[in-house]
Amino acid sequence: MGEFIQEMKGDLLESPAKIRCHQVNCRGVMGAGLAKQVKAKYPEVFEQYKALCDQFGSSLLGHTQFVVCHDGTIMANLFAQDGYGTDKPQTSMAAMEDCLSQVAAFAFRVDKMPAFPKLMGCGLAGGNWDEVTKLIEHYFNFKGAGCYIVEKEPDAPVSEEPKPAEPAADNQRTAVTIYTDGSCRSNPGPGGWAAILFVDTKNGKAEKRISGGKEESTNQEMELMAVKEALSVLTRPCNVTLYSDSAYVVNSISKGWMESWKKNGWKKKGGVANLELWKEVDALLQIHNVTCVWVKGHASNRYNNECDVMAQYQSGKFL
Repeated sequence: MGEFIQEMKGDLLESPAKIRCHQVNCRGVMGAGLAKQVKAKYPEVFEQYKALCDQFGSSLLGHTQFVVCHDGTIMANLFAQDGYGTDKPQTSMAAMEDCLSQVAAFAFRVDKMPAFPKLMGCGLAGGNWDEVTKLIEHYFNFKGAGCYIVEKEPDAPVSEEPKPAEPAADNQRTAVTIYTDGSCRSNPGPGGWAAILFVDTKNGKAEKRISGGKEESTNQEMELMAVKEALSVLTRPCNVTLYSDSAYVVNSISKGWMESWKKNGWKKKGGVANLELWKEVDALLQIHNVTCVWVKGHASNRYNNECDVMAQYQSGKFL
């Protein structure tokens, strides 16, 4: 990197920069990685991003949205990709250049240095970091400008010790087993969700349990939330076997119902319930290979029953 570009390791959202940049798609989905972090820490950023996508869609390609956050920092959403998924490269270098030029102009006006995540647009989106680096140097590597490049510390596939074993080959994904369940009292009413994740490691099987709840929900929403949150824990593409007692979830994914809604502009007769959740799940399904297995609820499956207990506990917090 050039003289006026500072490289550091850490979390982009904790960096000293007042302007924090990341690449987004034009479909209104922040489902994984840094985008998921932004959505969680700055919900106002996601709300304004989603509203813009709903109104303008693909015409946003090459545009940068600047959102002032509740802590005074500025998030820059760089629309350098239209869609999402890993079936083809998504990053448009022409759009990337347009976005970077807008960030440079904005940073000059407010006299603040921006920060970019290392490999921005070059992971699952399939861009070329050498090309992105040249663009960043072109717009920021001179006196009076400058920027930060923030490299995130690598994570294990599941954020749990012991460290999972590395795949034997580049094309071999880590195998993960997930059990999920959702609960809703009165339906609609107070709800809870839970998931148990397992991954084989050099030191045996690692286990992670997660759960949460919502004061007003439905049973289907909680079943789907459990799936979304479980897949979001994974920090690199995995082969997932997912067990659920929800025919709604399993059939929508395995029988292609969700794919049909998506191809039809996320529409079906009567409307798609839990639409935003389904879009987030769809984004995660583009990252991971997921095989869904239906199990009978409240029966002989130990981990499904344990998820049920966890979900019931979470829903009970709102009573």
